[in-house]
Amino acid sequence: MISTAALTVPPSTYGGQEQVLFDEAKELVKAGYKVSIASPIGSQVPKPIRHIPTVDLRYDVWNEAKAHEIIKSHIRNFDLIHDHSHAKLIYNYYVKKKRRNPALLSTLHCPTIPLFPTLEPNLVCVSKFHANWIKRRYALDAKYVRNGIDLDRFKYCKDKEDYFIFIGRPTPGKGTLDAIRFCKKLNVPIKVITGNVPTEQITDYWVEVTRECWFLSKWEYLGEVSHEQKVDLLSRAKALLFPVQWEEPFGLTVIEALACGTPVIAYRHAAMSEIIKDGETGFLVKYKDEEGFMEAMKKVDDINPEDCRRDAEERWTSERMTKDYIALFDKVLNGDVW
Repeated sequence: MISTAALTVPPSTYGGQEQVLFDEAKELVKAGYKVSIASPIGSQVPKPIRHIPTVDLRYDVWNEAKAHEIIKSHIRNFDLIHDHSHAKLIYNYYVKKKRRNPALLSTLHCPTIPLFPTLEPNLVCVSKFHANWIKRRYALDAKYVRNGIDLDRFKYCKDKEDYFIFIGRPTPGKGTLDAIRFCKKLNVPIKVITGNVPTEQITDYWVEVTRECWFLSKWEYLGEVSHEQKVDLLSRAKALLFPVQWEEPFGLTVIEALACGTPVIAYRHAAMSEIIKDGETGFLVKYKDEEGFMEAMKKVDDINPEDCRRDAEERWTSERMTKDYIALFDKVLNGDVW
């Protein structure tokens, strides 16, 4: 399994695709597979999973070219490669080869893709929406496996407190400012978790987000928090606000909220209709209907937290996700390509 050159495995704070890879690896071991993970130096990979150290994040963060140079000497030792990286440089290994040996599966976590040196990249997207979008944009066929999470990492809480929560990067596509302004119009509290924003990534939008969250007010900007703090705040919130306005391939935070028993309010956009059961685990609002979004916020107490947790247990576990991947492993090991 190939991870990114951005974060360790598992990630120390937030790292969506790195955590997905790690949860999949644990489930594969339970299913009897021998698993190796290629990821940055410092990854705390538990036995019996074997760790293949790649780059030192102090000097080579995001350097997937250097990581690939290390990984390619190990490739012939495996029956199957499952790539979760960003750059997908593993395809270079297969150029000019008549057979794909070892078999290859490549999960795409982002909406855009690099240029592949193959017509049949064995792509796996993370939602049906994502696969359809890739087909329309790049004329590439893709299977899809919806993400799952380790439910043991997310505590269920039935009793909610009087605040909303936003979790995500501070960008227009995520709708951070919209979430804050909705809460201000309704005069209700919100806690805003954006993760770490490096100095070189600070934007005018991020500055405006922080300015909207006044000091010692009910509109709190928390920035980056630990996983334990995030789960605690998420589990006690009335609802997660998710006014997404970009082609979100999936939305891990949404299923994390459901695992905590916390409903989600989102625009009916991107992959949201595949995740949220309207009126049962949250509300889907007409795209960019701000008044409709605030009306949904007013009636969120109608959603039963038990229904949210039950949906997570039935549909959003890493065990279910891994079983779906194993079905695709069987296909590529039998020579299927797409």
